[in-house]
Amino acid sequence: MASQKTGTATFGLDFEKMVAQAWRVFLSRPLTLLGVSCLVQILWLPAHLLGLGAFFWLPFTLCVPFATVLLLRNEVTDRSFLGWIHLYPRILVIYAPAALAFIVLCVVCGFASLFVAGLALEEESGRLAASLAWGPMLLPILAEAILGNVLAVAALLAVRKRQTAIDSLLELFSTRRQVWEALLLGSGLALFGLSGFLVCCIGVLVTITFSWICLGVAYYQMFEE
Repeated sequence: MASQKTGTATFGLDFEKMVAQAWRVFLSRPLTLLGVSCLVQILWLPAHLLGLGAFFWLPFTLCVPFATVLLLRNEVTDRSFLGWIHLYPRILVIYAPAALAFIVLCVVCGFASLFVAGLALEEESGRLAASLAWGPMLLPILAEAILGNVLAVAALLAVRKRQTAIDSLLELFSTRRQVWEALLLGSGLALFGLSGFLVCCIGVLVTITFSWICLGVAYYQMFEE
């Protein structure tokens, strides 16, 4: 895709190049990237079972994208994954919409699940009731994944350029094209990451890891390459 000049940065994302670069980054540190990613993902369940814990957990999804940018820039550091931690409050503000969407949708979809399951039970189909009850609960996870991916780019802007949360969001969404491209990126990577559940569920550990690497590459292409 051709680059588009904004007021502060050249924005342009080549999806094919992004995947190729992400694969090279993964091959350069496969065990380290996968290990850190798996740790963050494993902590997802207890954090989200606490409800409000989702707010405080989401910034840690920046670990792999942040490390990816450092690898692409050949920046040697002993804090490859947590070099952003001193800006945690700022990153927390950026990720807040994703966490809020998850919590609100959990409440709404929870009631929807109970209602749908109740209708199915009236038809005396327990197995159908169980399957229908779980269906709506996938929406909060998908919404959080999409928003989280989009906001990760803004979070990287805040860290790399020492911007405020508002400034980084304004720069990311400065043009209509950037809005649509960011949403396309976030949606595509969210669907790819969650597709790992189809591979005995454990496949999500790999697919989400690769999607997070792609986020780091996408940021690099958009704002630093």
